[in-house]
Amino acid sequence: MMPYHADEIKSVEIQSGITSIGTRNFYEFKNMTEVKIANTVKIIETNAFIDCDALVTFEIPAGLETIQRWPFVRCDKLSAINVNSQNQYFSSDNGVLFDKNKTKLIEYPDMKEGKSYIVPQSVQTIGEFAFMDTRLETITLQNGVRDIEQSAFASSKALKTIELPVGLRSIGISAFKSCTELTNVNLPEGLETMENTVFDGCSKLKTVNISSTVNQIDFGCFDECNNLESINVNTNNTTYTSINGILYDENVTKLIKYPYGKKDTIYDMPDTVTQIDDVIENSYLQSIMLSPILNDSRYYREMLEIVKCCNKRK
Repeated sequence: MMPYHADEIKSVEIQSGITSIGTRNFYEFKNMTEVKIANTVKIIETNAFIDCDALVTFEIPAGLETIQRWPFVRCDKLSAINVNSQNQYFSSDNGVLFDKNKTKLIEYPDMKEGKSYIVPQSVQTIGEFAFMDTRLETITLQNGVRDIEQSAFASSKALKTIELPVGLRSIGISAFKSCTELTNVNLPEGLETMENTVFDGCSKLKTVNISSTVNQIDFGCFDECNNLESINVNTNNTTYTSINGILYDENVTKLIKYPYGKKDTIYDMPDTVTQIDDVIENSYLQSIMLSPILNDSRYYREMLEIVKCCNKRK
């Protein structure tokens, strides 16, 4: 239970005999700079240290076995997480937290110094929220990485370049949400799945190149990408295609995404289109000529009303 005057606490010592640090136990201990944890502690539960604004370093003892989700969310001054070398479940490398064998990167501290980072070759998974809110401008993922989990890079507002490796299989929900400096993304060969809202809110994103292996793009992946001009699909892709930077299904029967920032004033929809997956929002468009099938559909007429000066084919 949180003490009444949490703001007054600057140092905490969790003594021997205590086995767990509970969910949100230290929520908003905003002046706490130091935590000493006994070796008897086996588990740190979800959000245990959320909003500990003054916490700079964190020491993980030899006995800790489990770290649940998002323990250090919005610890804005955290610069290093160090693990006792005798710990059998976790490890650290220059202040970055991994599992013991460095196959999963768990947490990159928000305020760790440096503008670029190369993920170690051994890493296969980038964990949930692992790089959230970091100051990094460039991140390189090496060829061992297979999965990027939910919100892994979300709100990394300095991130300009991300190099995604061949062999990456999946990108989780909101993985790059609100990375507002990201301008271009190349989705590599081997990638299959993009879950919901992967690039939602990437307001400077201009170009996305989709490889031949991508077979699942979930809803909202490019929402609020206000400067997105072009989505380009590899011609060998058997699930999706693009025409003039516009994303469709393979047979061009479904319009999946018309880019927000595409600068054409007229959109002449292919005659084969029978379905629109997402609302068309584009401030440059003055006229949309619907496919013959959709021209008679009241639902799609209403859907397109948000487009300025929208004229329908008669």
